[in-house]
This record gives sequence, structure tokens and C-alpha cells, in this order.
Amino acid sequence: MIDKEKFFNMTALGIALSLIFGLYFLFTSPSYYVDFISRVAFEDYERTLGTVGLRFQSIYGSIITGTLCLYLIILSSYKIFYTKLTSKSLIVNLVYFVLGVSCAFMSQQRSAMAITFVLLLAPFSVYFFRAPKPKKLYTVIVVGGIVFICTYLVVVIPDYIDRYIYRLSEIESGLSGRDNQWKTAIENNPNLITGIGLGSSGHKAQGYYQYLVLDGGYWKILNEVGIVGFTIFILPIFGILLKHIRSFPKLYRCYMVVLCVMVQSVASNTICFMLTLPMFWFALRTINQEGQQCKA
Repeated sequence: MIDKEKFFNMTALGIALSLIFGLYFLFTSPSYYVDFISRVAFEDYERTLGTVGLRFQSIYGSIITGTLCLYLIILSSYKIFYTKLTSKSLIVNLVYFVLGVSCAFMSQQRSAMAITFVLLLAPFSVYFFRAPKPKKLYTVIVVGGIVFICTYLVVVIPDYIDRYIYRLSEIESGLSGRDNQWKTAIENNPNLITGIGLGSSGHKAQGYYQYLVLDGGYWKILNEVGIVGFTIFILPIFGILLKHIRSFPKLYRCYMVVLCVMVQSVASNTICFMLTLPMFWFALRTINQEGQQCKA
């Protein structure tokens, strides 16, 4: 059996290191990195080099980077909020937390930026489940951090505020702008019951199939595996989440990981990227397994 805490700790470390490497490459811009990330991000999902240049890509591309930042925020905020840490562990998790929040905004992924705000307040949700009183330290960190970041942006780099406000204001238009794509793909699907096949609706199918779902994981899955496949995929996920909801305080990290991916996947293909899924499936498996143990 995989040790949950060890898995979370190694995942947080891996994400943090990859973000640090990404920041190094961003500021030094070696030619091999520029060639690599332009090719990967452009070919896989960005499709415009101008977009690639504006967003923090790290070593994965901005969509995957945004989701991994959310994972890092979840893991580090839980440690700071609820667990008793040594001075060294506290510093490490504070670094993780700041790194996750900063890079989530630098990715300029609308879903990642919006969910980051939710995650800053999400630990307080355990109050509704009568969980143990959380640490005041986290409240101080969150409030102080938000004040510091806002002050820094206003005073030092005011142009960034306009850019982020613009990106966040596009959330609604982003959904409305993509619904025509979803409707067109579904309406022209010749076999909506069982789908037209895996991989037939994504970015790499451009040039081979006319009606694609470039943004929207659920719609992409529905188009590719049909109503039957989509039902088999989605029902167990909701079933597990609802069945063990009373164990939410204990399984807070796992619930937030799963919910983040599912919310992002409404208008992006987060749930279709292999690098974001190991954490997602591990979290879902842990909810199901430990939720059963809590009831026993």
C-alpha cells in the first residue's frame, strides 16, 4: 500500500522543484528551453506563439502548470493550517505555498487564478464539519499575503493588475465563447451513444477531423466515448465524493484535488492531461479507501 503522506510530500517536492526550474528557465531563457516549450505548448494546446510567450509555461505548458500549482497550494496550506510543524517544515511549506500561488497567477490560466482565490479560503470550510479549530497562523498568512501581493502589484508592477483583471473578467466570456464549439461537436457526432473514438476530438486531431473540442474535458470525453463511456466515467467519481462527504475534514486534501480538476475541466482539458491525473486518481482512491475505514 502506498503511504499517503509520503506520496503527498514527494509530490509537493516534485512540483516545487519543477516550478523553480521553470522560473530559472523563464528568467534565463536558454535557446533549448525556448525551442522546447514553444514546440510542446504550441503543438499540444496553445496554438499561438504569442499566448505561449505571455504565460508562465514552466516545463509542462501553462495549463498543466496551473493545475500543479493548485495541488501545491492544497498540500502546503493543509500542513500550515492543521498540522504541527517544526520550524524547518513550516518554512518549507510556506515556500511551497508562496510558490504555488505566485506561479498559478503567472500561468494566467483563468481557472487556476480563480480557484486559487477559493483555495486561500477553502481550509476554513472545515468549520462546517465541526473539525478541530485551525491555527491562527494560516489566517495571518492568508490575510497578510493578500495585502502584500496587492500592495506589491499596485506599487511595483501596476500593469500586471490590468492583465490579471482582464484575464479573470474573461471567465464568463470564455465559457460562452466555447459553448458553440461544444454544441457543434456534439450535434455533428455520428455516434453519440458510444462515441467516435479516443483521441479523435483533441488538439492533435486537427487536420483529421472537422468537429473538435479543444477546450472542455467533459465535452471532449462525451464526444469521444459517447454517453455510455461518459456515464461509466463520471458516475463512480460523484458516487465516491458524495458517499464519503462526512469524512471531508480528514480527507480535505483529497477532496480539494479532485474538485479542482473537475471544476477546471468544465472549460479546459485538465482531466485529459496525463501529468495532472496521477494525483487526481490517487486522491479519489484515498477518499474511497479511507472513507470506508472511517465508517467501519
